[in-house]
Amino acid sequence: MNQTAEQDQGGASNPSQNPAPSWVNGMQGQKVLLQISISSSGDVVNKIEWKFHPKNSRSLTVVESQGGKTLRLNPSDRFGERLEAVNETTLLIKDLELEDAGLYEAQVRRSSAENEEYTFNLTVHKPVPELQIRPRLASHTPAGCDVTLQCQAAGPGEFAISWRGGNPLQCLEGSADWYQLSGNGTDLHLFWEPNPLDSKFTCQASNAVDQKEASFDLLSICSDEDLQGPFVSVVAAEIKAGRQAVFKGLFLLAGNHRYPWDIGPRSEELHEDRGVYAQLSMPWQSSEQVT
Repeated sequence: MNQTAEQDQGGASNPSQNPAPSWVNGMQGQKVLLQISISSSGDVVNKIEWKFHPKNSRSLTVVESQGGKTLRLNPSDRFGERLEAVNETTLLIKDLELEDAGLYEAQVRRSSAENEEYTFNLTVHKPVPELQIRPRLASHTPAGCDVTLQCQAAGPGEFAISWRGGNPLQCLEGSADWYQLSGNGTDLHLFWEPNPLDSKFTCQASNAVDQKEASFDLLSICSDEDLQGPFVSVVAAEIKAGRQAVFKGLFLLAGNHRYPWDIGPRSEELHEDRGVYAQLSMPWQSSEQVT
């Protein structure tokens, strides 16, 4: 960008008096306003020029205001109808494209030798894609679930991933005794003790202008009901009925697994207050798949 050549044509600019550059974020497909606030003190404003300095091509003068008139100098330039001069101090850019990123400059020329320059550094971001959470259940026991939740985006982009969960609700960062993040924050590994009050976990993807969220309820894969099988109901029915029963070689069915039960050789009338004389004959981790 060669500002000196432009300044020499209409007076000098004092960098120490120019406003600090403004950093502006826009989203692809949306609109953005660039607005300057001209000081009322000083000499009369003769002309205002708006220029665009793209990152990889030549500078372009897009709007000029002089004598109370604002002109769109070249309506057939790369902006076309997407760029509009709302007034002499405000530019509107609609349907933002990624190539619209760059430096926008408003040169205010006064009747005196000193002028003013206002600059905007515009960054155009892609929208954050839609998200989904994919669960991977490693194990499920009465004590809880060992599970990984993976936050997946429907498309590419530059964004940050964060997680929320727990009771009370909190942002999950780094690691703790019950969870750990990996994969640049996309994977949440946790051991969750079943509790309806904190079963929902949410991942969020965000950039400077947009954000998306997706949530997953661990009760859908880690409910205690998944560990109940029909034989548990049979035992309960026998107790309530007060019938004599001897249970040997039964299996507790839990989802698509079965767990052998070893029940002592009792041939007495079972009552509810005596409980069920039963013991797991193998640990939960050594389950046998039912085929």
